[in-house]
Amino acid sequence: MRIIKSPKQIRLLPLRKHHFAKAERLLRYVTARRLEVAARYVDVIVLTRRRRCRRRVVLAGQQRRQCAFLFLGRSHSPIKRNIIERRLTGRPFLRDDEFNKSWELVNFSEVKPIKKKTYINAIKRSLHGRNRLLFIVGINSGLRVSDLLKLKVGDLRGDYVQIREGKTGKTKKFALNDAIKKAVKELVPADASDDDFAFPSRKGGGKKALSRQQAYNILNEAVERAGLSDKIGAIGTHSMRKAWAYAAYQNGTPMPLLMKALNHASQRETLRYIGVEQEQIDEVHAQVNL
Repeated sequence: MRIIKSPKQIRLLPLRKHHFAKAERLLRYVTARRLEVAARYVDVIVLTRRRRCRRRVVLAGQQRRQCAFLFLGRSHSPIKRNIIERRLTGRPFLRDDEFNKSWELVNFSEVKPIKKKTYINAIKRSLHGRNRLLFIVGINSGLRVSDLLKLKVGDLRGDYVQIREGKTGKTKKFALNDAIKKAVKELVPADASDDDFAFPSRKGGGKKALSRQQAYNILNEAVERAGLSDKIGAIGTHSMRKAWAYAAYQNGTPMPLLMKALNHASQRETLRYIGVEQEQIDEVHAQVNL
């Protein structure tokens, strides 16, 4: 458990209006140095200090680099707060003086890549239609989920995909492999227009793309149905991109090429991103027997 005692350790940034949709109210956009964002939905509790008003803030677990959404709930009675605290952390609620003085982050883990092909196939079998297509394109393209969800049907009907990355603003072009082409042929309706979203949301009558939260829910529910929640670890939408990068590394892709595909500045960043650095450390410890 890590206690952040000073508000100077957290930098708060104002949010845009459309971010208020998913909770009672959305308080702030927070960036904390060395903070790894969880993939689980409620893994982090932040207790804020305010005059005449004590409010509890819960961090949603959607992976977003080193940023996080903070959801502001209304003030609860001491009894209700105690129940919520026990449910989330398995321990009694903080005393009032601790509540007013501390920002508390409960331990959580980093989003992991899906490394084993047997796990990938099990997740595929638990998905159908649009959701299956989303997963197959996600693990075979290496796109960030924000770019993945913007794809149109016409983008997937050719031999190449060319997009402008939302994060970097750079143009990215890559070839569609056989797995994606087969999935598009089987799962995209023949009468679908090229201008339709490849992964439409049912809420907008097909005129809107899936949201990041919807994609996150789809992936996590599939992992649970496949019985892999305990085996894979923390899962998020970024796990698909990490799975692609890990498979490319295992297939012998030169590191400079993989770094360029992921837009990473260093080899260490790439190894850490796909979880290889920790594997190498574990292997060293396993081999040294004194």
